[in-house]
Amino acid sequence: MTGRKEQLLFVEKKKGFRDEADRLLWDLKAFLKIEKLKTVRIINLYKLIDVPYHALRGIFDSPQTDTVTLNTLPISESDRMIGIRYVKGQYDSRAYWAKECVQILTGREPIPCEVETARIILVNKDIGETDFLKIKGYLINPVECEAFDLNDLYRASEDTDRDAPDTREIENFLHYDADAIKRFLEENRLAMSPEDLKICQRYFREEARRNPTETEIKIIDTYWSDHCRHKTFNTGLSPVRIQDEESNAVIQKAFEHYLKVKAELNPGGNICLMDLATIGAKELKTRGLLKDLEVSEENNACSIVIDVETEQGGGKTTQEWLLMFKNETHNHPTEIEPYGGAATCLGGAIRDPLSGRSY
Repeated sequence: MTGRKEQLLFVEKKKGFRDEADRLLWDLKAFLKIEKLKTVRIINLYKLIDVPYHALRGIFDSPQTDTVTLNTLPISESDRMIGIRYVKGQYDSRAYWAKECVQILTGREPIPCEVETARIILVNKDIGETDFLKIKGYLINPVECEAFDLNDLYRASEDTDRDAPDTREIENFLHYDADAIKRFLEENRLAMSPEDLKICQRYFREEARRNPTETEIKIIDTYWSDHCRHKTFNTGLSPVRIQDEESNAVIQKAFEHYLKVKAELNPGGNICLMDLATIGAKELKTRGLLKDLEVSEENNACSIVIDVETEQGGGKTTQEWLLMFKNETHNHPTEIEPYGGAATCLGGAIRDPLSGRSY
């Protein structure tokens, strides 16, 4: 980081304000049954690059409740550290908003500063290796986070101002066998299945006649993801069994009605969640009971035609308007990033009606 000032800021709640750490201690003892666990401390780490000194207090901590240490981790000999940070490419909302606050505090001119965040969990060292690894596995979701140690912590960051690397071609991709495909998917954290990647391989081998670039594979992986293709909703469900209990009689009756309607409207298709969700409207439309439905190329959500009374030119008139409904799937990998998933869901629900679902 030649010519750039890098600082590490460690922020921990003062005694009496460590509710989050106390809850985590209770969770670990209750769910993991680690009786030897006596202490848990949570420290928020900020790696700051070219952040002005006067911006350090007030943005990254609350002086009344937090203790701040600069450049040295406040760890004792009886503590053992679990460092947790986002994997490269994962959205870090804490870092994003911290940087925004720095820009606001320092004035209108953009400051070329960088903010990275991580979390450090300190536990008493004498719990034993097995229990330590159990805690580590409980805290770290490898899809979104990774562990780091003190050596990583004090190692200088890579130069973020370097030129973007040339687009790299994936060597020997056209000749990957099944093991190489599986290894490639794991190493690059791709969402697509081995079968998906084989389709890509066949295309680049037979039509493009070249190896793909990393960017091309990443783009395909994004647009073939569950979020874009609704793969979960379109996955065939077979066999479907409903437990033979009296309380399930209503469910069994509804499912039998679904199968009857499906035999009329979509006899060759799979039983899937998407079909279950949409077949009711399709049945009503087939019976001519959706006369106010607006039909267009856009097949995303329901719009109906309604009469709206308006006042124009001093008199009242009736106009045809479109009333837009929106059912938004919560399918941004919500199990990985719940808040990001919820934001995506709400964003889509607001965006589509406001835009008239134009595309």
